Amino acid sequence: IAVRVTLEGSDEFVTLATTFNEMAERIEGEQKRLEETVKTKTRELEEQKDFAEAIFNNVVSGIVVLDADGVIIRINQAGSDILQIPYDSAGLRLTEIYPECKDMLSIRPDISREIQITLKNGDLRPIGFSNSPLLDKNGNERGITVIFQDLTEVKKLQAEIRNKHRFEAMGKIISGVAHEIRNPIFAIQSIAQILSREIESSRHQPLIQAMLKETGRMKNLVEELLVYGRPSKLSLSEFDLKGLLDEVKLHILAKKPDITYTVVTEPINLKADRDKLIQVFLNILDNSIGAGCSRIDITTEKRDGMIRIAIMDDGEGIKKEYIERIFEPFFTTKKDGTGLGLAICKKIIEDHGGDINILGNTDKGTTVILSFPH
Repeated sequence: IAVRVTLEGSDEFVTLATTFNEMAERIEGEQKRLEETVKTKTRELEEQKDFAEAIFNNVVSGIVVLDADGVIIRINQAGSDILQIPYDSAGLRLTEIYPECKDMLSIRPDISREIQITLKNGDLRPIGFSNSPLLDKNGNERGITVIFQDLTEVKKLQAEIRNKHRFEAMGKIISGVAHEIRNPIFAIQSIAQILSREIESSRHQPLIQAMLKETGRMKNLVEELLVYGRPSKLSLSEFDLKGLLDEVKLHILAKKPDITYTVVTEPINLKADRDKLIQVFLNILDNSIGAGCSRIDITTEKRDGMIRIAIMDDGEGIKKEYIERIFEPFFTTKKDGTGLGLAICKKIIEDHGGDINILGNTDKGTTVILSFPH
């Protein structure tokens, strides 16, 4: 606080005291302004720091700052989640945690690069990253800043797109081949039927019946190939989902009367091709019966703009290594299966703009999830 001077006497001293006091007031005012400026700047710096911290810790990409030796200086929350390392990992050498991260220490002009790390549980995680030098105020390098992302979902999506293109190309080929062989099969089957009626020899009848059986099987296969290969023409209508599931129940009980079949659903109207959906349900449930199940439970719900249908059985589970291939054409674990049933189901569901997923269990039971836009 500035000191004030009070003098009485000659005019010169009074004038000097007045001038001194005026200077003291100006100094005091300037000091207050400086203090307010310092407070304002300090508050702004704190706000900028908080803002930078918020950005650093809330971006979806991982950010890790390393020194020149690859030791972690800082890592954000997304980065610790992606790499599955503690948020307070400062002081740890990144390459000692994941040797695969050595490429992150090499600065190259590439916009984006990829590595694959092995997590503690043995799972592989693809990581996409880009890096840049960390500079001090004099422009000297003191480390590296790395921005990275978990590419697991991206890789899955890319694989799905590749498979879709591959299956579309395969479908066109399959459709063409099926058209070519359908007529010869029909001719062979017709000849076999004529021979069956006209040849009375008991020695030849078993051969003719075997021919009829095999040509019938080939005819069914060709029909399935044509369904899979040709573009779907959907006949859309709105119907009560429970009514459809009750109709499917009649088919299933006719095949296996002792099975327990339950449906838990709220009133839901679904706009779809009813006949094709019945085909999907019957195919899925035939697989459940073939897996030796004694119980089928179906539940439905509306969630996030989707109609979700879960079909659960207690039959023999699906091996983990089969899950990823279960919808591939011609992949089957059945002795007499064609491997087209679930592939056709997937095609029908996707033609409706929906999705189908199978959750297998190596011990017992399988759950099939169907999702449709609502």
